[in-house]
Amino acid sequence: MRAPTWREFLTYWIKFGFLSFGGPTAQIGMIHRELVEQRRWLDEDEFSQALAFVSLLPGPEAHQLATYIGRKHFGVKGGIVAGGLFLIPSLFIISGLTWLYLEYAMTANVDVLLEGLRTGVLALLLYTVYRLAKKIHWNLINIVFALTFMFLGVVFQLSILALVAIALGIGFLTSRTTEKTQKIQLDYKASLKPLLIGGLLWAISFGLIYQSEELRHVASLFTQAALITFGGAYSVVPFVSQAAVEQYGWLTQSQMLDGIALGETTPGPLIMINAFVGFIAYKGFLGALMATWFTFLPSFILVFAGAPLMQSLSRNQRIQATLSKLTIAVITFIAGFALTIAQSLPSQSALLQIALAGVGLIVLVKTRIPVVALLAIATIVYSITATFAL
Repeated sequence: MRAPTWREFLTYWIKFGFLSFGGPTAQIGMIHRELVEQRRWLDEDEFSQALAFVSLLPGPEAHQLATYIGRKHFGVKGGIVAGGLFLIPSLFIISGLTWLYLEYAMTANVDVLLEGLRTGVLALLLYTVYRLAKKIHWNLINIVFALTFMFLGVVFQLSILALVAIALGIGFLTSRTTEKTQKIQLDYKASLKPLLIGGLLWAISFGLIYQSEELRHVASLFTQAALITFGGAYSVVPFVSQAAVEQYGWLTQSQMLDGIALGETTPGPLIMINAFVGFIAYKGFLGALMATWFTFLPSFILVFAGAPLMQSLSRNQRIQATLSKLTIAVITFIAGFALTIAQSLPSQSALLQIALAGVGLIVLVKTRIPVVALLAIATIVYSITATFAL
């Protein structure tokens, strides 16, 4: 193993920020291949422990992994640089594409292409449900738990934030039956310092934009979103959609799908779709910037505060048992969101889009096709088929 120089470190993360396509799984794979196998900046045990730690935190795993690795090599400065360079290219690319989208997306030809992209995104949502469901031991209790959450969400229309709180509460209570494991040894000084500094930064930022109602709503929404994104970036989509579409009326369900497609086809964390929503909400780059800031500030804080506790957190069975119930809840959120999307598809093309999404799901399960390639193929196939069939 060898430690990188500052120049090597900086060069790598600049390159990674522009080439990190394919979503969190592909990005984590890229980090492992280059930093563990090729550059030898980490060994396998260090990488596995880091990945186990960030998987316990709310927020985007790939970004938090980059931040953690940066912190390991160059302290807080390294964490901020690695995490920041992961985001900055994506912020400007997403903002530019959002501007083009708002200017030119209303033409008929572009609309057909967007419908094809939405078909691919629907397949990705279904695949996310499949991938998360494989991690759960589906006994009778967990099946009942999932059905109960679907019932609470659909019939009583409880907010996703309320459902997350219920899931964590149930998970904590049921985790008391697990075996006793090591207690978490808390280094108060090391953990509280980043929490206090981060909280102060959040308060100052919120105070500066408080006079703008739109930015205040953007800040509140994406701070909450950052703290409930267990299970990957797709877990935040239903929450953001519920607020941005139904509560604030910033955009439509179709536009939300278009934002996911932009996030999947550009470098950076998938959760950068929040910048797409923020741009539309505030009608400009400042909205995208604020959405990004209030999404990722909690992510940085959690990594810096939690890193001293990493081994205890990642090995604690009660925490694992608690989060398993939250994962089941996340599965129901994403499945419910996919159902809402399917119901909102145009009647004349709904069957075709659902059928193609089903085929896309099978392709994702059976092959290792890159996400960008799937979206491109879905767009081409739908455009050709729709031209002749509809």
